[in-house]
Amino acid sequence: MRLQLLLSAMLQPIGMACAFVAWSGPAAPLASDTRSLAPALHVAAAPAAGGITEFKHTDVPDETLWVLDGTSMLFRAHFGKGSQSYLAADGATEVAAVLAMGIELAQFIEEVQPRYLAVAFDVDRNSTFRRQLMPTYKAHRPPHPRDLLLQLPLATALTKCLGCTCLSQRGYEADDVMATLATWGRSIGLSVVLVSEDKDMLQLVRERVHVMAPRRCVTCSTNHFEVAATSTAT
Repeated sequence: MRLQLLLSAMLQPIGMACAFVAWSGPAAPLASDTRSLAPALHVAAAPAAGGITEFKHTDVPDETLWVLDGTSMLFRAHFGKGSQSYLAADGATEVAAVLAMGIELAQFIEEVQPRYLAVAFDVDRNSTFRRQLMPTYKAHRPPHPRDLLLQLPLATALTKCLGCTCLSQRGYEADDVMATLATWGRSIGLSVVLVSEDKDMLQLVRERVHVMAPRRCVTCSTNHFEVAATSTAT
């Protein structure tokens, strides 16, 4: 109910350009000179069958930067709701997807209680540098539903209201933002967990950079691939 009231309060004219400003939440500032680093997240020495080691969020040190794919969360909420519909107080604006995303994000924050958290969003897939280099890039994909696109500004605003740092960059995709944060976080000594269902994220895995599928406790690390490759070869 609190999320529904919040959504109703946010329904005011807002342009797409100003909806993707990088917002800073109330989390502690990421200042490397004031941080006492905790031990990096280590993979268990004895991996489970298939080369995958499981851990829960309670095993992650405080000095971990969690990075979520906000666009993916919103799209997953939209296509997972079926025919369910929820209109805002104006009686015309569809907000079912952003409401479901907000509930999932709030549950994630409550369960994980991250010290550092960022949520990455796309701006416009038609304006990315990849599309400029190759006009056929993702051109085969159907256009996004209009009611879903209209919820993107609300999704970023709701993310801010939940105290998250919201990041995006015109010309780039959310994946690029997440990759940049992974490199930056690792460079200042943080462990980084990228929460995404996109398998392209796996190419970022290395020491102190991990990938976690939403609502799962399985992460991938370099050791996992080495074990899996060895098992396959033998």
